[in-house]
Amino acid sequence: MVFAQGGFTMRYVTRLACIAIGLGLALGASQPAFAGMSSDDRPDQLSRQAPETECDRLAASPYDPDRLIGIAGVEYNLLDGGAAKSACERAVAEYPDAPRFIYQAGRAALAQNDTATALEMYRKAAGMGYAPAMTGLCIVYNEGLGVPADADLGNSWCAKAVALGNPVAIAFSGFYLMQADAGRASERLEESAATGSPIGMTMLALYLSAANGDPHRVNDLLQRAADANCPMALLVV
Repeated sequence: MVFAQGGFTMRYVTRLACIAIGLGLALGASQPAFAGMSSDDRPDQLSRQAPETECDRLAASPYDPDRLIGIAGVEYNLLDGGAAKSACERAVAEYPDAPRFIYQAGRAALAQNDTATALEMYRKAAGMGYAPAMTGLCIVYNEGLGVPADADLGNSWCAKAVALGNPVAIAFSGFYLMQADAGRASERLEESAATGSPIGMTMLALYLSAANGDPHRVNDLLQRAADANCPMALLVV
């Protein structure tokens, strides 16, 4: 199961994984540091205060730690875009201060190949402090997915999500640091993997394999991520 340097490149695998999970990111537990906010004003609390709706059942991401307890989430490739769009439009209209519905509306739009609306929703949710949406924008701009690539803008969104403790943002910020600062990149990947994030574990495994790291640790990280059904890990195990 060791990642072969002569096979997929890490960037290729990462890009495929981004597309496979439809940017429904934020895998693993998050410990945000909402400095200066009262607990009632935090975006995760505002989202959880809003009751469960059809938008949650049809469009929540299984990789969003701020989704409601009891909501499993829907994989991107299984989204019913039309039904999810209608449900989330209703939820956003009724609960305009709950960023999870705005984020989920973005997922529904993406499922209908409406990139413009998806980005509008992600930007709005990110502007409200919702880390999963920030992480999505980080990847969108770094990879040029539906927009002109803009690493500076992408990394600025990554930095904001990292400051909120989002483990996927931490992993991707490490990935995007690899060429500029390999040491810091490694630290970020280790930090993400330590949270139990399957995406963090997979990206660390690929990094270690490419750097001729301990193959037993590489296999262990990949297997743990694959056991959690991480699309990126399943591409390489």
